[in-house]
Amino acid sequence: MRLLVTIVFAVGLTLGGHAQSPAPLFETRGVWFMTSLGDGNWPERGPNDTAEKQAADLRDRVRAAHAQGLNTFAFLVTHQGDALYASARLPWSPIPVGAGQDPGYDPLAVVIEEAHRLGMMVHAWVNVFLVGDSLTAEVFFNKQPSHVLYSHVDWLHQVGERKELWLDPALPEARAWLVDNLAELVSNYDLDAIHLDFARYPLGGLPHDATLFQAAPRGFTDLDDWRRDNVTLFVRDAFDRITARKPWVRLGATPIPNYEPFPDAWPALWAFTDVFQESRAWLTEGHLDYLVPQIYFDFGRDPEPGTNIDSPDFAYLVRDWVATAENRPLYVGMAPFKEIVREEMGVQIDSARAFGAQGQFYFRYDHTAAYDLAPRYPYSALPAAMAHRPAASAPTTPSNLSLSLTDDSLVTLTWNAALGTADDPIRTYVLFRSESAPPSLAEATDLFALAPPESLRFRDTLRTDQPVYYQLAAQSRLGLLSPASNIVASNQGTARETAAAPTQAVDATVFPNPATTHALIQYHLDAASPVSVMVVDLLGREAFRTRSTWQGAGRQQLRLSTGSLAPGVYLLLLTVGQRQQRHTLVVH
Repeated sequence: MRLLVTIVFAVGLTLGGHAQSPAPLFETRGVWFMTSLGDGNWPERGPNDTAEKQAADLRDRVRAAHAQGLNTFAFLVTHQGDALYASARLPWSPIPVGAGQDPGYDPLAVVIEEAHRLGMMVHAWVNVFLVGDSLTAEVFFNKQPSHVLYSHVDWLHQVGERKELWLDPALPEARAWLVDNLAELVSNYDLDAIHLDFARYPLGGLPHDATLFQAAPRGFTDLDDWRRDNVTLFVRDAFDRITARKPWVRLGATPIPNYEPFPDAWPALWAFTDVFQESRAWLTEGHLDYLVPQIYFDFGRDPEPGTNIDSPDFAYLVRDWVATAENRPLYVGMAPFKEIVREEMGVQIDSARAFGAQGQFYFRYDHTAAYDLAPRYPYSALPAAMAHRPAASAPTTPSNLSLSLTDDSLVTLTWNAALGTADDPIRTYVLFRSESAPPSLAEATDLFALAPPESLRFRDTLRTDQPVYYQLAAQSRLGLLSPASNIVASNQGTARETAAAPTQAVDATVFPNPATTHALIQYHLDAASPVSVMVVDLLGREAFRTRSTWQGAGRQQLRLSTGSLAPGVYLLLLTVGQRQQRHTLVVH
């Protein structure tokens, strides 16, 4: 391991002032699952291969990803202008049984069913402008007239030694065809997100760009700006079409990690100048929901094994992407396929969290499956919320949480349904559980289980003599969490013992307001209750949250440190039992 001691020390210095929860409640943890002919991953083509076996093997891989602590499965459904799903527009992928042949089951439907059963999200991963290469022509030759190579050859250009086939982003009809493909996916499947790859030009652009630019410059005077705008037009149209059909479906992309050259930069393929990909503008201007830059490098600029040129620096790239994301979701694409990255994986995860990234994605499944993520993922997590979306809406509180306990220590929890909105329905119920004290809803340490949105019942088996406390919330499809339910508790020694948090009025005051370094919240409790405080900015982004603690009846006080908050206006939410009171908090 190169310079590991130095690396850890340097990262440790960097962490100062960036305190990160050791068990984040919201963190997207994804894996890219792709397969190709002959890679030995999936499916395991052989004499005993059947549709049933392929489907079962695919479910096994989803379950294995979940067991690793991951909550998001990005499934490559369009590799080279084909489909690993039932499409009326694209031919079947050759991967399951052969080009254009129905495999007898729907791989994407299998992934969605299994992942949603486990509470995981499914991102349909789509290669966009790159639609094939010389192998595509060989596999589909004279066999699949619906493949774009034959139906719209005039949209395509061959590029490079591999004769890659690229759709021309300058052609409105080619962009519209891609958007229609995504609309079909979103309409026909219960997806959580569309994940774009190769949303760019090939290196240096396409041979006829200058001619098309002169014919239709659209007000641009610079060829490269025009190229970038062509790709952005596609991303914008895709976002508008997807969210118009299903407002809760997210759109993300995995861009080239080296964005723009800078003085004394390492040699690299640069997204903005070399392949005309302005993904940061897509994010900050609201054309998509998240980015996962492919930061497939180790710490420092030392050449990687087998090379003699400077390597991009993982820490620099993560900081740079987070700093330019303007508080939009930014996940780090990581490279377990590289031994040098695997050696640093734990430190990379810790650093990505400390630098402000909201999750990690691993390229790819077959490399991640052999790596033990448990030390960094000892607790489950909920996928990061899309609080920036106008459609995002926290569900109502799941009410009347009740507990019954049988003599064989079987706990049955029931509740009344929470309500989502038409644009942001409920994704799951989130159950928190803790022994001896009420659960904390600020971290994932007490995150216990997920229940599907149609369920109003959950069963648990007690294995302790200590009181066990439960609390429930609902999460929307765009990731917002409802206010928490009442708390119920059961002591194994006392059957059917239930302790519900009382409903009571709260007359709270906050001062000083405006605050500088701290604010005091004073309030009166009629009876002992769990109390917690959350502070969010005006866009709904959580600034911090206190642990839910029981407090006795009478006059109470909480002191909040506000020195780390940026100046501005915030919303302070004081939750006591089932009641919540809101106050405006100004920080100078």
